[in-house]
Amino acid sequence: MEAFKCLYMNTAILFIILALSVIKEVTSIVCNKGQILHTPKNGPDICIPCPDDYFMPETKHTNRECYNCTVIKNPSIEVIVSACNHTQDSVIMCFNGYYRINQSEYIGNGTCLPCDSCNHTGRTCQNYSNAICCPGENYEVIHNVCERKNVYSCSAGEYLMTDFSKCQICLNDMYNSENNHNSYTCRNCSFVRPSSNEKVIQECNGTHNAVIGCKDGYYRKESGSVHEQGECIKCSECRWKEENNYTGRNCSQTRNTVCCSQPDMDVDGADKCIEKVSTASPVDAASTYGQDLDNTTMGNNSSHPSQKTVVTNSESKTSLTRGTIVAIFFGCLGIISVLILFVYCCYKHKWHQRICLKKKQKWNNQMVVKYKEEVWLFEQPRHDESSHDENNSNRDEEKLTVVVHPNDISNNDSSNKKKEED
Repeated sequence: MEAFKCLYMNTAILFIILALSVIKEVTSIVCNKGQILHTPKNGPDICIPCPDDYFMPETKHTNRECYNCTVIKNPSIEVIVSACNHTQDSVIMCFNGYYRINQSEYIGNGTCLPCDSCNHTGRTCQNYSNAICCPGENYEVIHNVCERKNVYSCSAGEYLMTDFSKCQICLNDMYNSENNHNSYTCRNCSFVRPSSNEKVIQECNGTHNAVIGCKDGYYRKESGSVHEQGECIKCSECRWKEENNYTGRNCSQTRNTVCCSQPDMDVDGADKCIEKVSTASPVDAASTYGQDLDNTTMGNNSSHPSQKTVVTNSESKTSLTRGTIVAIFFGCLGIISVLILFVYCCYKHKWHQRICLKKKQKWNNQMVVKYKEEVWLFEQPRHDESSHDENNSNRDEEKLTVVVHPNDISNNDSSNKKKEED
């Protein structure tokens, strides 16, 4: 109960805070463009317009001072493009041969400075930008930086000369595999290192690098850098009379031999031996069994060629089990929450007392007759004689439930008759 009281209290406090913030937002005064906030001697704050030669470009603000309008400082090189008003500053530009420094977004448009003179201009001087000078004609300005133009586009096996005159073929033992490029150099070809158990699988030419592999019986260990060749290591051997003496996977250029403890096993991506699982349908299995039986009878022990093997996937089962557990957990949590809420509502509103009271009133106000093993239940009105004698007034009748057996009724009738005769 205390927890629910705390919850109600925190909720009420939160609503009060939100209400106060809304009231403050509604009642606070903000000014628009061309106005500033002013506090008079009497009354709340008000917005008043900016005076002449002042401006305010902001909206929904509480500033109390306007900005000064920018004026021309040097009429010989400056000109007003747009006059100042209450909402924006004046726009002042420079004559040809000058550019303007934008010192601030609103205050002061800066001053006019002379443009730089260039032998090779990459970008001309204009407005708020100075000229950009590049070292030669074959340059262009990209993001305010001079970059060489792609005058020539060379093909694979070529490189561009430094004077941009033409493309040249790569020298011997060098290559360039890119197309439509403007690179000035070619790359060196890879070669076989001495005493490294390496061999050349594909020779280097002008367009492709050499492919260096390992000798037979060796595999290449992966290197930590893409620019370095891994070391060639001798392949492992699955020897007889050892624990893992069956070859699960043969040695290759990039993978070592994997030895397994049983024959006809598969190897997964983690170089672990796993059993093969057949995926043949029941019909295929029956036909395979029949053919195997025939082959066995004929002395042929070869397996059916259509029989396939797959790797068991335990990870999918694990994920399915985890998902089921999570679903059951959240389902139980929801049921428990509903039960707690129901019990709290019953306790809070006293539903159980109301239900019991209604049942009791219904039982007392109805006349019930039940037949059960010769027992009759019925209701008869009963008067309180003592209260009638004392108060001499009519009172409400009360209902009395009497249990009577049929034999008792007959006995009472006979006794009454005898009394009358006497």
